Amino acid sequence: MKRYALLGILALFAGALLAQEEVPAVVEAAFAAHFPGAGFIEWEDVKDGIYEVDFEQDGKDMMAKFDADGNWVETEIEITETELPEAVWKAITAQFAGYSIDKVETEATTERPLAYKVRLKQKHAEVKVTFSTDGEILKKKEKSGE
Repeated sequence: MKRYALLGILALFAGALLAQEEVPAVVEAAFAAHFPGAGFIEWEDVKDGIYEVDFEQDGKDMMAKFDADGNWVETEIEITETELPEAVWKAITAQFAGYSIDKVETEATTERPLAYKVRLKQKHAEVKVTFSTDGEILKKKEKSGE
């Protein structure tokens, strides 16, 4: 029984990844042009016509999204908390005292050239906050549980 459960989980996970040949050539070409030299490339399932790719470049974990026509939509780059601008640090210490930083990413989209996504944790709570470069909260999503 455990074997079937494991096989089912593996099949579900494998189904979420796209084979390289399922990604349109125009999307692959756009990715290669935006991120020359990227490695460890893994295409994810398509959602709402958007292709998502996880990869590494310059020693950083990154994610990018492209539409079916090869137009760039978004990029996220995992960074360290020491790379946050001072304005974002001030906003975190002022508004999220008692929280610790769990994960930090930069986010660039077609609408916003640069923002910082920060996942903060405190005991049984987690909050994901997107900050502008000047420390303004653009988006906040709270999650609690034990």
